[in-house]
Amino acid sequence: MQTTVKLIASDADFLVARGPWSELSQRIEQHNVFNSWEWAYTWWQSYKSKMKSCSLFVIFVYHGDSLIGIVPAYRQTVLGRFRMLRLLGDRFETSLYSDFLVDSDWHEPFAKALASVLRQNRILFIQGTGVSPESHLQRFGRLRYRISQPQFDCAYVPLPTQFSTYLQQRRRNVQKDRKRLFGEFGARRIDLTSQGRKSLETLFDLHERGFQLRGEETRFRKEVRLEFHANLWELLEPAKRVYLLGVEHEGKVVAMSYGFRHGDTSVGYQLGYDPGYRRLGIGFQLILNEIEWAIENDLIEHDLSAGAASYKSVFCEESRSVYRVFVGCSATGNMMLRLFNCYISARKRAVSAIRCLKRTFLRRKSNKSQ
Repeated sequence: MQTTVKLIASDADFLVARGPWSELSQRIEQHNVFNSWEWAYTWWQSYKSKMKSCSLFVIFVYHGDSLIGIVPAYRQTVLGRFRMLRLLGDRFETSLYSDFLVDSDWHEPFAKALASVLRQNRILFIQGTGVSPESHLQRFGRLRYRISQPQFDCAYVPLPTQFSTYLQQRRRNVQKDRKRLFGEFGARRIDLTSQGRKSLETLFDLHERGFQLRGEETRFRKEVRLEFHANLWELLEPAKRVYLLGVEHEGKVVAMSYGFRHGDTSVGYQLGYDPGYRRLGIGFQLILNEIEWAIENDLIEHDLSAGAASYKSVFCEESRSVYRVFVGCSATGNMMLRLFNCYISARKRAVSAIRCLKRTFLRRKSNKSQ
């Protein structure tokens, strides 16, 4: 049977692609919420107007009548002539484990079909963020010029069957704060998932308080990101793939956490809390609430998502690295990536040299003062 390609370049075609996209997602190993149709479609609808010279460029690859792979991407044209392909979700939001959706048994014919489409459309290179080392994008780039830059680590918690077992292994101050918050202070964990947009608005208000205290602009976070997540919630909630957990104290929601569920895994995405409760380690308690909820729902892993690594050691020791990946698709694209790689290397050497000179200067200054 012949391998064929269908290009989805309009919002109307993107909308009706939900069925085959979701069907393929259910039978592949790398499926997660960030590769779902719901995430990709909502992200494109929310942010396409904020990107210049960009157009939808989703590629469906078929073997006969069977869908074997999807490239969830958009095309960006730079300087009026240079075309690159970027995976949907690579800006404005943190998309983790971004990848092509491919039936692993059909990777080779998928890769050949994709390479042909990229040549025909004069795509110079593909860019992806939050890409895992085992991804199909990394595999596609192995026989091509590829840059793979470490981006961040995603810590995760293998879950036991009992939350009490997990809690006993945590630091004593974390256990003490939990007893104070939910014992002495009388706070309680509540599930706000069914309230949808109203609860998300509360979460964003709580999340923004920290930025406002520092005098930072919050309009984009509230007005734009809230709309994205409210629309996403409407698509994911009927299938129980999203959660909103809160901490209530004296009849008022003082802290919230928001995340996703796919298969046997949950992913924490965003926290927000009243800064007045910081002394009780409220941020840590929100993450413990998520872990407790995941165990109650018989999940086997909780992903702490991207973010500062220092506090995550409180909860686990395991982590996965994800990368920013560039894969050349033509001779011109390869040349541009090589130049870019040389620039990055030169910049690193320059920064290292400046730091070395600064240390030497400070050391000599200190010796003279003595």
